[in-house]
Amino acid sequence: MLKHDYIAIPFRPQGRDFTGCDCWGLVRLYMLEEHGIQLPLLSSAEDIFNSDKMEQIIKKESPLILGEKVDIPSEGCIVLIDVQGIPSHIGVMIDDNNVLHTGAGYGTVVEPLTTNKMKNRIRGFYHVNKSYSSN
Repeated sequence: MLKHDYIAIPFRPQGRDFTGCDCWGLVRLYMLEEHGIQLPLLSSAEDIFNSDKMEQIIKKESPLILGEKVDIPSEGCIVLIDVQGIPSHIGVMIDDNNVLHTGAGYGTVVEPLTTNKMKNRIRGFYHVNKSYSSN
């Protein structure tokens, strides 16, 4: 059972707390609250509505934010998601079958991996980089 109601968190560009989050902010908040893992702020993610820029940020920061790629997701895995064919969105697994993510226009949602909308967009699942330690 989750410690917090993440669905109640509204979408907010560059948001990093319970008052509002963008996709990275939500993953970061979840990992801190549920696992005590402090991920980087990624404050360079200024233009979250530009898929090309977000793809470049994810490529640049992937050694920091993505750890070991796994074939079978589990709770706490980071999910790399395509937007219009570009890996520029991110979410987190809240169990073995459901991903928590947020975006402009729909807010924070829990979505099963099996939906057509989600299953064709998953680029990969990653265990958090082991260099991050619990606080």
